[in-house]
Amino acid sequence: MCGRTPEEEGRALAIDHDHTTGVVRGTLCHRCNKGIGLLQDSPELLQAGIEYLKTPLTFTPIPF
Repeated sequence: MCGRTPEEEGRALAIDHDHTTGVVRGTLCHRCNKGIGLLQDSPELLQAGIEYLKTPLTFTPIPF
């Protein structure tokens, strides 16, 4: 997803697989692989996250 290489990652890439079928989809950096897992392999949740991030802020953010 992000295109990081093993050299950039500092370790081997994670082997991504479909948790329902067990079929390997490819390799990803560990952060992208974990993100897909946390979103339960759901294209709908990922799309909802994309839409959320594209939505303009509706409040004044608190500075950090």
